[in-house]
Amino acid sequence: MAVVHFLLFSFIHFSCCFFFFFSFMLFSFVYSFIFLLLLLFFLLHLFVFCVFCVFFVFFFFFFVLFFYFSRCD
Repeated sequence: MAVVHFLLFSFIHFSCCFFFFFSFMLFSFVYSFIFLLLLLFFLLHLFVFCVFCVFFVFFFFFFVLFFYFSRCD
């Protein structure tokens, strides 16, 4: 699953760079608008993924420590 997200992020990043390059090459508002939408989507997805990873790691260690100390009694 992490590999799929890494590939997805790489594809979105390169597509953003592609549209960014052509937006400056063509000076078109359409490509600039598409680039901004892709960049916003990429940053939002990256933010959600990072928050999910942080909470997943936090809760994973919390539950591991909780069950470990609960079995020690």
